[in-house]
Amino acid sequence: MHISPLSTACIPQERIIRYSPPDKREQDIHASRLLGDELEEYLVYLRSPWRIMWKNFLAGIFRGLGALLGASVVVALVLWLLTLTQSFPLVGQYMRSAHTQVTQFIQEARYSDDFERIEVLLSEMLEKMPDSAKQGD
Repeated sequence: MHISPLSTACIPQERIIRYSPPDKREQDIHASRLLGDELEEYLVYLRSPWRIMWKNFLAGIFRGLGALLGASVVVALVLWLLTLTQSFPLVGQYMRSAHTQVTQFIQEARYSDDFERIEVLLSEMLEKMPDSAKQGD
């Protein structure tokens, strides 16, 4: 006779624990306890508008950061693919023109001249301020 590892023939009957599923009443009691706890937590959450606003604020920040990082990766991949396809015989000419247009747009969108203009404006405002306001008195 072959005894499998899962066989209970060699284990005394008093040591065997038999599983009996809980009855419907026990399941209902357990479910109502869990539901009651979750419902209570949800009501506490709803009673605190600042908590709701704070969680939504944080969620918005992380969604914005995710969108920014995702867009950066997509733009970098597109530019990288444009540089790879410039050497293709038929498509290369169109890709070169697309690449030059994209790089031209990037160079035109630099904000260094705006920063210089703001710096000049701030220095003019600082010159017009009275000396007492400059020192913070």
